[in-house]
Formats: sequence, structure tokens, C-alpha cells
Amino acid sequence: MIKKKIAILGSSGNLGGYFVHFFNSDLNSQINKFTDVYFVSRKNNNKTEKKNSTNLHYLNYKNFKKIKSLDYIIYLASSSNSKKYTSSNYKYYYIKLKQDLKSLYKKFPKSKFLYFSSGAVYGDKKKTNSNKIYNFSKYYYSLNKKMSEIHLKNFSKQYSYKIIILRGYSFFGPFLLNKHINSFVVNNFIKQSLTTNIIKIDNPNCKKIYRSFLCYDDLVKNVLEIIKLKFQNYLILNMGSDQKISLYNLAKKIQKITGSKIYIKQSKSKIYESDEISYYPNLRLLKKYINFHQNNLDKSLEKVINLEKFELSHYKKVTKPKNLVLTSGPLITDNEKKYVLDSVTNSWGKYKNKYNDKLTTQIKKKFKIKYAIPCSSATGALHLALEAMGIGKNDEVILPAISWIAIARAVTLVGAKPVFVDVCDKTLNIDPEKIENKISKKTAAIIVVHMYGYSCEIEKILKICKKYKIKLLEDSAPALGSMNKNKYLGTIGDAGVYSFQGAKIVTSGEGGMLITNNKKIYDKALTISNFGIKSTEMKYYWVRYNGLKYKMSNLQQSMIYAQLKSLNYILEKKNIIHNLYKKYLFNNKNIYLIENNKNCRPNHWMNTLIIKNKKFNNKTIIEYLYKNNIDTRPIFPMITEYPMWKYYSFKLNKENLNTSKFIFNKGINLPSGVNLDKKTIIKICNLVNKFIYSNKLYNSI
Repeated sequence: MIKKKIAILGSSGNLGGYFVHFFNSDLNSQINKFTDVYFVSRKNNNKTEKKNSTNLHYLNYKNFKKIKSLDYIIYLASSSNSKKYTSSNYKYYYIKLKQDLKSLYKKFPKSKFLYFSSGAVYGDKKKTNSNKIYNFSKYYYSLNKKMSEIHLKNFSKQYSYKIIILRGYSFFGPFLLNKHINSFVVNNFIKQSLTTNIIKIDNPNCKKIYRSFLCYDDLVKNVLEIIKLKFQNYLILNMGSDQKISLYNLAKKIQKITGSKIYIKQSKSKIYESDEISYYPNLRLLKKYINFHQNNLDKSLEKVINLEKFELSHYKKVTKPKNLVLTSGPLITDNEKKYVLDSVTNSWGKYKNKYNDKLTTQIKKKFKIKYAIPCSSATGALHLALEAMGIGKNDEVILPAISWIAIARAVTLVGAKPVFVDVCDKTLNIDPEKIENKISKKTAAIIVVHMYGYSCEIEKILKICKKYKIKLLEDSAPALGSMNKNKYLGTIGDAGVYSFQGAKIVTSGEGGMLITNNKKIYDKALTISNFGIKSTEMKYYWVRYNGLKYKMSNLQQSMIYAQLKSLNYILEKKNIIHNLYKKYLFNNKNIYLIENNKNCRPNHWMNTLIIKNKKFNNKTIIEYLYKNNIDTRPIFPMITEYPMWKYYSFKLNKENLNTSKFIFNKGINLPSGVNLDKKTIIKICNLVNKFIYSNKLYNSI
């Protein structure tokens, strides 16, 4: 394949910026078709970068004159902003084009010349009736394009110079929106959405006014196909999108991605679009010549919004918070102080079970569960549940390969063997499609973990448990308040556990809860939790069974009782925090916040970012953010990799854990404390985006 040389004249404008973005993308395969790409602008500082086997040159016009050969020239030196055209300067752009065309032909007579014209013709100035300056500028803009096209045709015929006139309609893409005034509609909406959280539409008839928009990468792909065409003298084509959308529906699509509000400016005088203006290209001729590129508008908008997040974080000075922003943090109100003080003062002697009774009643009512046993920790509750289920020596228990060690330790404490199953990369939860391959005749139970508050695919796992007649224990330590359909997580399996450890959304410093609808499990667990003494035992201190002591104090229970009264508020705040992260963090198929399945209403305990890039290790971003006063933590390691397993007599089966092996060092928990404010979250997002951008982690996996 013979490689070519291409120059983009006017690369600092809106359209030129789109070409720069496109050629700088590591995902772009088109770049390999060129030996040299010249971005020419009076603002450039003359530098060269190597991209694969292609040289990217950023030149001013003085240094561009030193170039000796070119195959293609894309001319963007005339402004695409109609507001810049006046009766005094419209000829300037025309004269400049004539001069440039003559000199370019003289130096590169065998090159192809592509000129961006305009498809929107605005009529003449005599028919304007409001905002005369603006309408005059549109008229002179159209007049300039008309004069330019006539000259290009004549020049092509006279000198047999290959010229393509491309009549452009509406395009959009990222282009330093924080530094430049951008008149393109989509760009303007995106800028407002990311900087003010409100998309303001000046036209009250926005639901009736339609446009068509083509994304920048589709534009460039199409242009690069067009310049290779064979034709006589000159060729005139339309370029744009043939998919119409109203301004209001466009704003709605952006709102869906960013969560911004829409404000439609009302006006006493109705504002209509002129009937003479055409915003829709006829692409039939273009589609005859090339394989036309046009991606789905929703996906294109999401892509551009992501890139603009990079631009804003990269070019905007990001100040680090004054104090360390912690990964988690409780909500402490006067209620907590009130009930803890009451517990200290009044819950002794015959009132020793005051808050035990209050809390268990509260838990049962709130989570619609029959039985609840407060425990010293969720780990203790897991151990207690397994003992009460009768699981022990010679049994196997299936677990996710990535989670906290508590689930595995609880299994070994009852003498059973843990068997690990791979996780899903989008949720970090156990993969239900891989469970059955690990089931044996010894399998007695499955422990699922609802990682970071997001439900596993519990309905599929329930079916597996019923099929093989095995128990299901839910580790809902991180998932207090999360729901699957209309059921709270923890209440769906044979038993479940909650945690009130210091980082959880409801906390007493330490603490846990065993919950179940199964009376046999409850009765046995209650006896075991009291050193093997039955609640109906008549003899003092009479131990009939092997037991444990995993009790919770009145003080802890009074704290949890108070915190649970604020649970709805906490869940609402966590949802707001999650939506802000979703809005301001870069995301694509390889960089994302872990997802909830369609039936889940999560508590968003931890906003967990996954960066699926081979060269990425979460240690680097954790250190980077800590230097900027942001505390984060890695996701849990693979349980199978701990040195502790060498002390056990059984051998772990580590087969078919490929996702876990790849993903365990690709994720971090971002600050998710309920007291986080919007300003701090935006700072965190800007720092994360800057790290992703500077390390080019947004590229291939």
C-alpha cells in the first residue's frame, strides 16, 4: 500500500479540531494510510509527533511553505461560524481563498483539494425583519460560500485541478469547550450540561424545530474516503446526517447521559426558523460514491461527552481538596447521640435487652423478614448461619473468587472446603454461568456476595440451588437497603447477613445481623449464639450444644437503631452521589462504574471504578489520588491468592478464574461517604479523568 501525505489547513477551528482529535486517537486505523499528516494553523508552534508509523506535524503557515509534496489538501481556513461574516470582511475570506488556491496549485499541482462549503443557504438581507446584524452575517456568510464555489469550479476547469466542494451541514465533536466559544448546537448543549448542569434552549419552539447532526469521527472517515475518489475536474457533494431530530429531543438525549436539567426560554414573540433555510443534506449522491459512515446518535453523543470530560479535566486547572477526602464516612445526627445516651443511662439490669428488642423488631419490620439475630460482626453471622444450616466436615461451599476473606474463613471455621467460582467483570459478582461446573456431590451451599451493594443474579442462582438441593446464604454485608425486584437483598436465600462495620452506610463501629425466614435455622442459630444454651433452658448456665458467642452490645444496637431511622435519606444521598460520578467520570466499554442488573435497586455503598487496560494497575491511581488528598482503596484481591491456604490440608481448585485474575487489580473504590458534596465529587472526577487521559488508558483493553 502506497502511503500518502495530507494537510489540514485551518486546524485550530471547530472542524480542524475534529480532524486533530480523530488522527490522535489510538483507536484510529486510518492514520496508517499516511506517512505524514500536517495540521496547519497560525496558532501552531511547529512540532512533530510520531503516531505508529505516521508523523503528525503541527505547523504555522510560514513553516508549511517548506513542505515539498502533498497528495491531499483539506481547506478549512474560512471560518465556519456565520456570525463572523460582515459586509466588510466577507470578501476577505474569499480573496484569501483565491490567493491560497493559486499558491497551493502552483506548489502541489497533482494534489487533490477539498473545500468545506456550507449546505445552509440563508437567503438575502432584504428579507430579514429582526436582529438585523445576525441575519446580515448569515447573508454574507452564504454570499461568501457562493462566490467561493463559483471560483473553485472555474479554477478547476481552467487548470484541470482536482477540487472537491463539500457542502457541510451540522457536525459535532469535542473541542476545548472550556476555552472556546462554540456555535455548534450539540457542542453548546454539551458545554452547558457539563459546566452549568442546565441546558438552556433559547427557542421556545424547540420541539418543532428539527436538525440533523453528524459526529466528528464519522465526518472525518467520510472525508478520507471522498478524497480518494476518481473524478473529472471538480465534484460537489453534501455532507451531514440524514437522521432528523428536534432540538428538544437532542437536549433530552444529552440529559439522559449527563443528568442535566433542561430550561426552555420563553418569549412573547414567537421565534420560527426561516422557510428558506435547509438543514438537511440530500446524501443520495454521496452514498453512491462511498461507504457512508454514520453511527447511532446516542452512542456518538456519549462518546463526545466522554471526550469533553477529558478536555475539561486536562486543560482546566484541577485543585486538590484542602483536607484528605475519605473513602467512606457515617452520617451522625442528634438521633444517634440521643439513643446512645439513653442506652448508656437506662439499658441495664431488667432493661438489658431494651435495644436488642427494639432493633430486631425494627429490622424485621423494615426488611420484611421473620427472624433476626444481632451479632458482633457479619463474619460471626456467616459462621453462625453455616453452623445452623448443618454445614461442616466433608462439605463444600461455593464462593466468588473476589470478595473479602470473611466468607472463606467462615467456611473453614465449620470444617468445610471453599470452592471458588469466577466473577463477572461488569459487576464483580459471582458468575452464575460458571457455578454448575464447580458443583459436586459434596456441595452443600452457595454463598453469594452482593458486591459493594449491587445484587448478584440471584434468581438464576436460586434456580441452581433448587435444582441441586443446596442452601443459599447471602452475604449482604455491603448491601443493606439494596433490593432485587421488591425484595431486600439478604432476605431472598435461606439466610442472609448484614454488616454494621465502620465503613458501611449504617454503622456502629462493628456489628452484624443474621436474618432468615427459616424457623429451624433461626432456633439453632439462636442457641449456638448463646454458647449452646437454649432460650427455653430452665437450668442456669446449662450448655446442651457446642456454641459460640457472637453477641452485640446494647450500646451498638442503640446506635444502629438510630441510624436505621435515617436509612431512606442515606439511600437517597448515595444515589445522588452515584449519579454525579456517572455524570462527570469518563466511561466506555472498558472504563466504567460497576453495574447493577436490571432488577436491582442498589444502595451504591461503594462507587467502584474498573479500568480494563492491560498496562493499568490500580496501585498507580491510588497513589496519584492520595497525593491529591483523595483517599481510595483497591477492590478486594482474589481470595485464592492468600498465603494462608498453604496451612490447610485440602488443595484449592484455581481453574477457570480468568476474569478474576485479570480484573482484581483493575478496580478502585472511590470516596462514597454520605457527606460528600458535589464540588468535591467533581474534583475527584476531574483528577481521575486527567489520570486516564494522561496515561491513555481509554484505549484498547
